[in-house]
Amino acid sequence: MDDERLKQIKHFGKDYFDEMLEAKIKAEREYEKYRVIQDKNYISDFDKEIKELLPKEKNNE
Repeated sequence: MDDERLKQIKHFGKDYFDEMLEAKIKAEREYEKYRVIQDKNYISDFDKEIKELLPKEKNNE
């Protein structure tokens, strides 16, 4: 492989790496925004079960 071709491959690899790094950073930022909303609206299985049980207990009193 000649030197010019090797330089092209290395340059392509650097460009590809830079693009992947930018994409990863963008994805992490977007996930942070999404996670705040998801965490706010999240109801655990335990909480769902408790919510189901409480009205039954109130009705039986």
